[in-house]
Formats: sequence, structure tokens, C-alpha cells
Amino acid sequence: MKAPSPKVLILHPDLNLLGGIESYYRKMDAYFTIDPGHLVIGKRPGEAGRMVMVQRLLGDYWQFFRRLKRDQYDLVLLNPSLSRKAIIREGFFLRLARLRGKKTVVFFRGWEQDFAAELAGRRRWLFDRLFKDADAFIVLAEAFRRTLREWGCSQPIHREVTVAEDQLMDRLDFPGTLEARLNDSVWRIIFPSRILKSKGVYELVDAYALVKAQHPNLELLILGDGEEMSALQNYAAQQRIDGIRFTGYVDGEVKHRLFRSAHLLCFPTRHEEGMPNTLVEAMAFGLPVVTRLAGGIGDFFREGEHGFATDSADPQVFAALIEKLYRDRELYRRISINNFEYASTHFRASQAAARLEAIFASVMESSDW
Repeated sequence: MKAPSPKVLILHPDLNLLGGIESYYRKMDAYFTIDPGHLVIGKRPGEAGRMVMVQRLLGDYWQFFRRLKRDQYDLVLLNPSLSRKAIIREGFFLRLARLRGKKTVVFFRGWEQDFAAELAGRRRWLFDRLFKDADAFIVLAEAFRRTLREWGCSQPIHREVTVAEDQLMDRLDFPGTLEARLNDSVWRIIFPSRILKSKGVYELVDAYALVKAQHPNLELLILGDGEEMSALQNYAAQQRIDGIRFTGYVDGEVKHRLFRSAHLLCFPTRHEEGMPNTLVEAMAFGLPVVTRLAGGIGDFFREGEHGFATDSADPQVFAALIEKLYRDRELYRRISINNFEYASTHFRASQAAARLEAIFASVMESSDW
């Protein structure tokens, strides 16, 4: 006889905010078969001030405790980053769940290496006290799984990926889109991410300028907002680099149209990535990728098959890789096809939802619920 589906409560930020966790669950929600409960925790839109933050945090803990008691959930899924603030804040949610006898799964969405080094040393007690007895972990990179094992975590540790919408790939006329790109007189590099120094935005602009000097038909599309946007716009103007289009944050069909019109993703990130949505979305549109190896990218990325990856932050290195794809149209075609097929096979939200439900089931099967 098939076991009943567990009642699962997912803790996550406000899905109206911009970010990887929010995007993940917006895409996943339509594909769950278990109808999980959701509880919004963390910063709310428009929140400002320390006292407001403290009051909201206490309210989050109270609402969580009430929901556990009232709705009789079997399992709680937490989505923290491995960072100093998040590990303490969300560790208390885990302790409350354990106090109520609930199963817990922890999905680490971000991973700050400097803080991980602290936890590996004198602050290990903090991780052990708050998270060591979780029933399972999920990570976005194999290196993160190895670290948890080194810290003595013996429970199941699953590696997952970020996702793209099934409908996006199913509805895309990929052969027609590819031919349109190959025949387009303008060649567009796209950067759909937050505009931060750590995302490599200055290296991106410098690399673009080097290639643009040789090929005037290039354009650069920068999709997104961020603290560095105004400074980056001023930098491009001072350097007299033309052909850069700053769209601000875009979503939905506007974003999809820009992806369809683009030719290549350049992503020279130095950010402590898990598995960047930026890269997954680009591959779902069949875009070749030029990137730095960060977080979980190296777990699947194949040089020359998905594009080109480097450990360098030198704009000249990125410019040379962009030039390679610009000049060799057969190489471009092959990588584009590879990426669309790989994303269609590995990055579907429906597949990830099914894998999460399998993880929930395996955790419950390990108990006598």
C-alpha cells in the first residue's frame, strides 16, 4: 500500500522579491503534487529599520510555531544561505521544528566561503548546535556536499540544481530562433543578473569593449538592477563605450524576448554562487556561455560543449572567448544546440519538483510516522 503524502511546510522569502530562492519556488509551485504549505519569512518589501526587523523576526517565529501546531505538518523545508546572519536566524526555525517533533530538510541556497571557513574551525559548535540533527541536506554544488561531510554530517546530502520553466522550453521555436540568431546583422551579448561588482560587471563591460572595437555590430544587453548600476553607466560613458543597453529589471515576455534576441551569455562572476539562475535561463534559450567557474557551475559544465569557462577575471581572456564564438559559426551552432538540449533534459522545474518530493518521501520513510 502506498504511503500517504507527507504534509510539508516550505519556509522562504516573499515571492514578490527578486532573488534566486524566490524565482525557484515561483517556477516550482505549479509542479508539486503534494500541495505544500508556504510560510513567508525574512525581509518584506519596504521594510526599514532595526526595530521593524526585530518585530518582524519575532512575528515570523510566532507564526511558524502556530502553523506547526495548527496544521500538523510532518516536515519542514528550510532555505537558508550559509552566512552568519542566516544560519542563526533560520537555525532557530529548525530548533522550533525539532521541538515540535517535525522532520527537517535544509536546502542551502547560498554559501559564503569565508563564513564556511569559520564554521570549519572555531565556530563549528554553532553549526552543530543549530543544524547537525537535520534529517537531510540539499546543496547546489558538489564542493558544498564534501564540506558538510568533512563537518561530520552523516545524513543524506542531495545535490540539486536551479531550474527553468518547462513552458519556456516547450514553447520556444528553438530551430527558428537559432537560425534567426545566425542570420542577424547585430550580435548581442546578454547579462541578466544583479548589477554588483562581485558579478564581474566591469570586467564584462571591458571585455565587450575589446570585442566591440573589432566588430562594431556588437551590442551588450544588461538586464537587472543593483547597487552598481549608476556607477557602471557612468563608467561606460566615461570610457565612451557605445552599444550598451541597460534595461533595468525585466520579467515575463519582455525578458524572454530579450533572451531570444541575444546570442551569448557572458558571466564573469566572482560572486559566491550556488547554481546561478542566470546560467540556467541562458542555456534554456540555447545560448552559449562564457563564464567563470563558480559554485556548482563546474559540476556539469563541459568546456567546448556548453561554452567556455575560465578561472581568470581578465577582460582580455573573456574577449578572446567571445571572439571565438563570434567567428566560428559552426562551433556556435553546435554549442547552442547542446545547451538547449541539456537544459531541456536537466533543468526543468517539473523534474526538480518530483525530485524534491522524492526527498521528502525518503525522509519520512526513515521514520515511523
